[in-house]
Amino acid sequence: MEPTLEEIIEIIKQKTGLLESEIKKKIEDKVKELSGLISEKGAALIIANELNIKLNKGKIKTRVLIQSLVPGLKDVVVMGRVLKIYKPREFEKGKIKGKVGGFLLGDETGKARVVIWDDRNKLIEQGEIKEGDIIKVISGTTRENKIGFKEIHLNSKSKIEINPSDEETKFITKQVSARFSFLIDTEPDKEYKIIGSIVRLVKNYPLIYFCPKCNSRLNEMNNKYCAKDGEINPRKVLIIKMIIDDGTATINAFLIGKKAEKLLDLKIEELYEQINKIEDYFSIIDSKINKLYGKSILFTGKIRKNIISGNNELLLHDFMLNPSPKIQSNILLKQIQNAEDNY
Repeated sequence: MEPTLEEIIEIIKQKTGLLESEIKKKIEDKVKELSGLISEKGAALIIANELNIKLNKGKIKTRVLIQSLVPGLKDVVVMGRVLKIYKPREFEKGKIKGKVGGFLLGDETGKARVVIWDDRNKLIEQGEIKEGDIIKVISGTTRENKIGFKEIHLNSKSKIEINPSDEETKFITKQVSARFSFLIDTEPDKEYKIIGSIVRLVKNYPLIYFCPKCNSRLNEMNNKYCAKDGEINPRKVLIIKMIIDDGTATINAFLIGKKAEKLLDLKIEELYEQINKIEDYFSIIDSKINKLYGKSILFTGKIRKNIISGNNELLLHDFMLNPSPKIQSNILLKQIQNAEDNY
């Protein structure tokens, strides 16, 4: 049975030692923070999640906002707008063959990828789920993928409602947009647009390898062999780690995949060939990134906290090289206005 608001408050009280008045103040503040978009009970559930307190053995029936999702939740209910469709693809994992697809879901607080397995992909293939639709996912399971994105996986009990009649759909009328900000004013788990420049390349190994059949991550030095599928031609993903500076702070930033190739004007096969020939991981990247030092770039990405160092880092989704002076002045004005709103 799902706990009542009073029971949730009591559990938080017992687990944390907080006074009931302190918990109620947190609930009140959370409702205000989300502009009244959730009930007091919904706010209490979010606070419990933020405090890593499990309720009803981790099963949450009330709708949870995407910004409050943490790995390991079961029977979670999430609702948002479809921002992007991921077309289904077939895979092999040992003797198992299947199909995986999904879509990017955004609500008024954030984004998460919904992963769909096997026959349910007909919802995408037959056009029943389209970009712009509002989707309610019932009884999903939450995970975090290898690069830190939130995912909601469907299981045999999960249900999908397309354009439901719930009253809360009125709050999901717009796509989630990134906020213009200075680095010094950013917070974890939020999307931002920041004008800055690259000041240094961090020399980590620049390629990640995956098995094209089972999607397992491979050893970078033995990347043509998968423990499950044997000899394979690996799927290669470029990852660039760099330090960016916007005049208020510096931060480690990551750019992954096609966007990384675009930033460096570098084809991944060209880099892979050079690594195999002369085992030179960085000279080709250095020659490309040297041309970008000092240039003004509009970065778009999500701030996350590194679980090892505890420092914030920026996982980039997109960028714009050399935005025009008019764009830069408009962004600077928005950054200043948003910074003033925080005080």
